[in-house]
Amino acid sequence: MEKIMDEYGRFLLDLLTMGFLIAYLFGTVTDDAGHCGILEITGAQIAVWDTDYNAYQDYDTYEAEAQKGNPVIEYIADKPMALGENRAADYIAASAWDGVELPFLIIRVEDWRGAEMDLNGIYNEAGNSLNFSAPGIYKVRVVTRDAGNRKTECDIRIPVSR
Repeated sequence: MEKIMDEYGRFLLDLLTMGFLIAYLFGTVTDDAGHCGILEITGAQIAVWDTDYNAYQDYDTYEAEAQKGNPVIEYIADKPMALGENRAADYIAASAWDGVELPFLIIRVEDWRGAEMDLNGIYNEAGNSLNFSAPGIYKVRVVTRDAGNRKTECDIRIPVSR
């Protein structure tokens, strides 16, 4: 039992000595500049750079581009589309944030039930025209992209009459 107490006593004495040494290093050691403790002395020696991000040349461009909105796609006709071939630009318009007219692309057409229709029979991409063979209200998905690569994709409901 005496041997166990001797070993544990020596261990506790070593632990207590280590604690006092750590407390001394972290709390009472000071340098010439008046920094107290090892961490504060080390921290004072580390160089700190302050970066002015407003001085970057691209910041003004970034700020100006961030203020611009996405392109707008809208239905512009005041009457329904007629059966047969119609120019899509007479019914749909896309414009950039500054009002510049943008080209658009029709990527999907659905009938009034929500069933997707074959785009090849309805949309002529080369002539940018739509050709509906039956009256109804069709949902047309239109996509456009401006010069700043901002993209807008939306659904437009187009009424078609006889």
